[in-house]
Amino acid sequence: MEDFLLREFYRNTIREYLIALGTFVGCVVLLKLFSLLVISRLQQLAEKTENTLDDFLVAFLSKTIMPVLYLVAFYFSSHQLNLHALNPRVFRIGYAIVITILSVRGFLSVIHYLIIKHATRNEGENAALREKQVKGFLTPFDLVAWTISLIFLLDNLGYNVSTLITGLGVSGIAIAIGAQAVLGDFFAYFVIFFDRPFNLGDYIEVDKEAGVIEYIGFKSTRLRTLTGDQLIVSNKDLTNARLHNYKKLKRRRVLFKLGVTYQTSALQLEAIPKIVEGIVRSVKGLTFDRGYFIKFSDSSLDFEFAYYCESPDLAPHIASLHEVNLKIFKTFAEQGIQFAYPTQTVYIQK
Repeated sequence: MEDFLLREFYRNTIREYLIALGTFVGCVVLLKLFSLLVISRLQQLAEKTENTLDDFLVAFLSKTIMPVLYLVAFYFSSHQLNLHALNPRVFRIGYAIVITILSVRGFLSVIHYLIIKHATRNEGENAALREKQVKGFLTPFDLVAWTISLIFLLDNLGYNVSTLITGLGVSGIAIAIGAQAVLGDFFAYFVIFFDRPFNLGDYIEVDKEAGVIEYIGFKSTRLRTLTGDQLIVSNKDLTNARLHNYKKLKRRRVLFKLGVTYQTSALQLEAIPKIVEGIVRSVKGLTFDRGYFIKFSDSSLDFEFAYYCESPDLAPHIASLHEVNLKIFKTFAEQGIQFAYPTQTVYIQK
């Protein structure tokens, strides 16, 4: 038995191979136990919290740190052997490839988490759709990261990558020249993504067109207008235009004018601001601001009023405006106050 264990293969005895194998198996067993007892428990605790950071950390530990520990275990076990006879260059290339893959995966997982966390904050019900769009945007970013990593890997392994870099540079310039418009919209998407002038579900107005944001893509953004049709606007046009985002409203300010006839008495003129103020205050959700007699027009005595609708939504604003107008019309009719309209009186002298 002792003679069998002392037999050599590639400058290592069978005993040394068994010791290295036993060391590696023992490390794997310990890591498996750690995964089952510790990581599984951490995952259960993370699922009970609303915070996504602990979920990410547990996933990072499981998918990135654990493979690194397995690699360390293999490295420690294999270095108990004489590797010169086993072509150490193969091991060096293998270590470089595995370390590169694990490093890029870990880096990209952190970047993905940070970007998705930034993009989906304050999205509410649209968070899932927003996350799906962001993952689509991250695909070209991942491709670039893996390409750069491959170039660095080949360079570290001793290969000449100058020709490859030159070819990629020339190809990139040619693509950029041929697709200027598309790239302009694509980079405008980055501006929209990081600056966040609007989000999914926001009601915006741009170039006298208005609608609700339904989709934000790499090249264009789609709006659903009030008439029901879909309006498609390029991202570059959106970033260059002046737009109104009505979703950012905290409350709406309403300014309107009333004109009454010159036959209105002075007492009635004094009463009109108080009448309108009482009407506005009687409607739920409205806050009266001001009301004054401001102008002698050709055919009317003009008043100007302002109030706030505390809801930023359009439907409550229209409903309250409807109620205020009806009450003003009924009250003025009861008080004998007549609304003015353009008229001309012609006096004929004989």
